[in-house]
Amino acid sequence: MAEISSYFDSHDQTLTILVSGPAQAGDFVTTIRHHYQQSGCQLVIWDLCDADLRLIDTADLEQIMLAARQCSPHRPSAPTLFIGNHPFIYGMLRMYTQQARTTRIGAPIEAFRNWDQLNQWLENEELPTRSRPSSLLDSCR
Repeated sequence: MAEISSYFDSHDQTLTILVSGPAQAGDFVTTIRHHYQQSGCQLVIWDLCDADLRLIDTADLEQIMLAARQCSPHRPSAPTLFIGNHPFIYGMLRMYTQQARTTRIGAPIEAFRNWDQLNQWLENEELPTRSRPSSLLDSCR
């Protein structure tokens, strides 16, 4: 089971979720259902740099997308951004974002290899840049 830590910045309604260890679809679904509906988040950043996604398959991705879609009314135009620095994880995130874009029109869904790339995107969107919560080692530079 994955270890999932979440950090909510009430100043700008940003939710950062850090996932480490072997993750299963249920880990993501539970986190989505809990945080997306309750926090009022207007930007979600998933940091998967320390995650192991080898247990996730295509059917699992669809289950995760369904949970996110069900919570979409709570954050209709809020961006969801993913960071994955390993080639396998980044590839899975790209596949997920491509599929998710077809069902969630109007809300940006993007995947990045590191925090620097994510911050470039945020700057282009005229949003405040972010950093990985300081309580954790930055393995995603």
